[in-house]
Amino acid sequence: MSTGSTTQTQQIISLLERDKIVPDVLPSAPDLQGKLDIVYPTHVISMGETADRVITKDIPVVRFTPFPNSSFQAGPEARYTVIMVDSDLTHPNDRLSGQVRHWLLSGVVFEEQAGTDYYIGKPREGVPPLTEYLECAPGPPVSSSASVSCFATCNVPYRLLGFPFSYHANQGHAHRYTFLLARESTTSAPQATDFPSTQLTHAPSFPKTSENLADRSGFNVHEYLEKKQMPVVGVSYFFVGPDVESLIDNVGVMGRTVVDKVMGR
Repeated sequence: MSTGSTTQTQQIISLLERDKIVPDVLPSAPDLQGKLDIVYPTHVISMGETADRVITKDIPVVRFTPFPNSSFQAGPEARYTVIMVDSDLTHPNDRLSGQVRHWLLSGVVFEEQAGTDYYIGKPREGVPPLTEYLECAPGPPVSSSASVSCFATCNVPYRLLGFPFSYHANQGHAHRYTFLLARESTTSAPQATDFPSTQLTHAPSFPKTSENLADRSGFNVHEYLEKKQMPVVGVSYFFVGPDVESLIDNVGVMGRTVVDKVMGR
């Protein structure tokens, strides 16, 4: 590894350790092969920044700039998986309820962009995400009247769903949203059957059309990638703070989850 790439790696790892992505999301620093950028239509994320929630409503593009002499490979034969997780559902590093899987896109291939030193990740045509992208929707601000209202009303659906936690008025922290880029194994890649609760339904007349919060929660991205033997080659993350609109989105997500439970799906 060149001196330049070593310096870049150290800078990224320093940020990951500063904001406790290591060890909260990954137990140790991965063998990074380049810089992962998350590109929304209106904003390119700077690692570790606090971003406006509104920009996360659109599905981002992943951009990868390999370090000099890295093992990164591009082209149709080299496939990668992109995973986005929220590790702070009810409080920072919420191990009780687990990480929330916001996005899982497998079979991503990277294409070089003319005149640049980076590659753009593109999903295979006709292959949907294993987990559809879910925008950032952290809990309400501590000081807002929405927090008081939520404290009184949001515990009911959480308990109905059997979650081992309650939604508290102090949930107004900024959440960390972490993106990981992992190289797929030649013998093991993410499959829909990895997430059986998403696929199975006890109510064929009312099929589940998308993952709800119960399906997405309880995830551990490190354990999943270890099981799949997929090494992490790139990481990025950002913070998103709560607002009143995110509370509305929270209620909507919980509502869909409650409906799925009542309908037996």
